[in-house]
Amino acid sequence: MNNPKETDMTEPENISSKLINDLETSRVNLMAILKTVTEPDFLTGLPGESVVGEQPEDSIVTLLVRLAHQEEKNVRLSEEKIPNITEPPQAIHYLLGVRWDTNRTIKNNAISPSLEIIIQKIVDRENAAAKKIASRPPTVRAVQIPIIDTN
Repeated sequence: MNNPKETDMTEPENISSKLINDLETSRVNLMAILKTVTEPDFLTGLPGESVVGEQPEDSIVTLLVRLAHQEEKNVRLSEEKIPNITEPPQAIHYLLGVRWDTNRTIKNNAISPSLEIIIQKIVDRENAAAKKIASRPPTVRAVQIPIIDTN
């Protein structure tokens, strides 16, 4: 005979697991794209449609910071200002820290329909950011020809 308590507990765990898996999939996709980005690319303007309110020609760093801030704002209902992060390692660290908080929130709270919608929007924004970064134009690099002194 089925125990009603076990049945009730399984459903929220499945929803939580699915949300966390969806977030993990979109994050793995984003990180795979970021592996192709050089340091100059991180700071170069990124054309295209806005994903999270970034301005035309904002850098990848700005996009990542805004992406993390939007997630933090929606999940934690935070009203804090966007942090002034301008370096790639700090932007990625901020992104990872916010996701850690999001996963903890999912694991420790009842899953409401509104939280499911919030998580789906996070996944959609992260996938859109990955597409935008992947479609960036190649960075023009100055060709440097070494001068060899034969004297």
